[in-house]
Formats: sequence, C-alpha cells, structure tokens
Amino acid sequence: MADIHPPRGRAQITDPGGRLQVAFPIRPPGAWGWVQWLVLTLWLGVWAIAEVMVGGALLHRLGLASWAPLASDDFPLLFVALWFFLWTLGGGMVGHQWLQWLLGCEEVIVAPDRLTLSRRPLGLARRFRTSEVARLRVVEGDFGAFTPGWPLNRPGRIAFDYGAETVRFGPSLTPAEAQRVVDAIKARFAACTKPALP
Repeated sequence: MADIHPPRGRAQITDPGGRLQVAFPIRPPGAWGWVQWLVLTLWLGVWAIAEVMVGGALLHRLGLASWAPLASDDFPLLFVALWFFLWTLGGGMVGHQWLQWLLGCEEVIVAPDRLTLSRRPLGLARRFRTSEVARLRVVEGDFGAFTPGWPLNRPGRIAFDYGAETVRFGPSLTPAEAQRVVDAIKARFAACTKPALP
C-alpha cells in the first residue's frame, strides 16, 4: 500500500528582499470550485441570451432598432428598462466573479511598515500600516464567495484588527493553509502579533 502524500497547498510564500509575499488563487479549492465555476459559466450563457433579447426589444421600443428578437409590448417600457438595467448589473457582478475565479489571485505583501492586500487581475490594493495591525489570526467557518453579505463585505479565513475594524482575506484557503500563512507572517513580522487596542 502506498503512502498518502500531504498536499502542498495553493499558497505560494516568498521572501523577496525585506518583505513577505503570499499569493493564492481566488477560486475555491478542489473539484467543488470547478463545479461552481461551471455553474457560473452556464448562468452567464443564459444571461447573455436574455441580455441580447431584452436589449433588442428595449431598443425596438425606443425606436432605435427596426427589429426586435422579443415582443415586449405586453410590458410597460419603464419595467423593461429597469429589468434590463438590473439584469445587466447582475451579469456584470457574476462576470467579475467568474473572471476572478478563472484568473484571479489574491496577494498579500507584508513589508516592515505596511501590509498590502490586493486581488488581481481586477481589484484595488488596500494598504495598512503594520504598526496598527493587531491579532492576526485564522477564523473558523465557511467563508466562500457566496457567504451572507457578499459582495459588500469581504469574507475571509484570515483576519486582523485594524483600529476599530476587522479586516479579512483569504476566503479560498483551507484552515490548515490559512494557519501556514499566518505563521509565516508572524514569524517574519512580530509586529502583527500584538494584542488588540483596548
């Protein structure tokens, strides 16, 4: 019987000259992550068909197109316009999530004076002073992309206190991998281990 080898994990931890850099994929781990991505792909296909049909009907109702793929005279123009706007907004949000899961990478850079969290390719970096970072820890629970409050809050398996705010990141990490990341950050930067402010 062959030995079972422990998984290496998805987080890549490097130490390029005076700072610690951690990068890991945004997509949830394992086959379930690919199933979720496939469901989003199918939903986006249906979304695109409805977008073209209702968008064409709306343009026809506004007199900007001579042909409509869908007869929308049964619905008030305001309803069709509002539905189209919300459908487009929802599709954009799901499309963003789809792209993040396919290509996205969450990156954490810890330098002596700051901690930077960023999501590539589509996302802004957030910078925090390491002197204000406290109680870096692993949070137990399920923190997938569809956690209640998503997308307004950013769930995550790793958390730290920053003043009166709790900042989270790494929702796709397993608890063991999150602990490995926290241990690497704490070993390199002891400032992140200080207790919370009273």
